[in-house]
Amino acid sequence: MFNGKGIQQLLKANEEVLSDLVALEAILNHRFANMEEAIRCLMLSAASGEAMLLVGPPGTAKSRLIRVFCILTNILEDDPGGRNLQKSGLHEIKRDSKYFTYLLTQFTEPAELFGYFDIAALTGTQPELKKLDEHSMQRARIVFLDEVFNASSAILNALLTFMNEREIHDRGKIFRTPVQNVFGATNFVPDGAELAAIYDRFLLRCRIENEVAQPDNLARLVKMGWTESYAPGRMLEKDDQIRDFPNLLDGLLEMQGQIGTLAKKGELAIDTGSKLFGELADIVQQARDQELTEGSNRRIIKFARIMLFNRMLTYASEGKFEVQSPAVTEEDLLLLIRFGLDRPDQTLFRTYQKKFGLSKSGPWGDQNGPWKSPDRK
Repeated sequence: MFNGKGIQQLLKANEEVLSDLVALEAILNHRFANMEEAIRCLMLSAASGEAMLLVGPPGTAKSRLIRVFCILTNILEDDPGGRNLQKSGLHEIKRDSKYFTYLLTQFTEPAELFGYFDIAALTGTQPELKKLDEHSMQRARIVFLDEVFNASSAILNALLTFMNEREIHDRGKIFRTPVQNVFGATNFVPDGAELAAIYDRFLLRCRIENEVAQPDNLARLVKMGWTESYAPGRMLEKDDQIRDFPNLLDGLLEMQGQIGTLAKKGELAIDTGSKLFGELADIVQQARDQELTEGSNRRIIKFARIMLFNRMLTYASEGKFEVQSPAVTEEDLLLLIRFGLDRPDQTLFRTYQKKFGLSKSGPWGDQNGPWKSPDRK
């Protein structure tokens, strides 16, 4: 799908960053039971900067996963575990301006996200219209919006530009924000036309289900959940697993810039003659025919970039930083089915998994790992 030596240059230049991303993925998989799919989706979102939506019933650790990711990347302070109760009175919890999280309802006002107007500034000797936005959404680096589809139309419309261009419009002016990642969570997939636009902004979608009621599964779930809730430091067995990644987000941002530079030089260009486009066209048409997605032009273009990040992450997990292999393979095309459809479809996934000769893996297969293919080296 890509030609040139761009991927080799990216792998060599970002060996440390990609290695950290692989290590972070392993730590999260060690802390969260049977969430390999969601964690790989999170890694791709972090690497690409594209918005990710977690879909699942209440109590499936959607918000906890994002919180731990932010703790390990030093966006949030460490969580000691358990519940720290005050003996008396109210205790203000310090908010970090680098992280913004909010539970949205139909009654949430735009000012709760973007900041309130300073009333005191209007009553002074030199009145001015000023916003108190120190801890607002547009000041954050990581944004997590829980139950995002419950928001009012005013908020949803404002989010369209915010998520796509990372900009906000305020009193006739346009402001660029420092937001690097937008994560969302919901208990349901929207089906109304009024929510289609905001749903489309979440390029990556991952479904999380409650654990299967089997003894081994539930034992692992309770053990990991108990430790994660009350003693997260004891979750990791090896000393080298007890670490954080303070420079990872900066490194990923730099890697995103390198992709643009290589593309402008023609060293990371699209190979229109690649046979993968025939397979991709077949997948998109099948998904459209089955009304699983409209497969918009924007989504297809952006998923080519997601496939590239997935391939680099796969090579990094195998320790291959000087490979001469393809930048994208058939295995990466399955990302569109796994994380890109409006509705998940196991049959479509299995059809192409069998066609490409890949092992059964992930939530619809065995336990070989979310993207492992033992038949491929």
